[in-house]
Amino acid sequence: MTAEEAAAIQFEPFAQDVLKAIKPPSNAKWAALANPHLVTWRMAWFILRKTKPEIIEMLRAIGNDDEVANEFMDSFLGAISFFEAALEALRIAEARILCAGSVLELEAGEETGRA
Repeated sequence: MTAEEAAAIQFEPFAQDVLKAIKPPSNAKWAALANPHLVTWRMAWFILRKTKPEIIEMLRAIGNDDEVANEFMDSFLGAISFFEAALEALRIAEARILCAGSVLELEAGEETGRA
């Protein structure tokens, strides 16, 4: 996409109900999100360092406790959902910044006769 194309993109602020639904946590609420989402992220990082046989042994150690296994997988699903929503908001915000920045880039080019 060229600077001209990006600068031509128009957008409006998100509706208040959408903004409310995707509002990031307050500083106070981040502590509560550390467990489970950040703990789950840390667990994912730990698992990425393991071989398949090591993961099999880890799961074997959990055993046939369906409650533990379900909680384990639910924590991953919850963290995935949380981080996907955050990532979507970050990508949209980045795109808006790039579109607005393209206008400034074009304006600067016009001022110097480079447009």
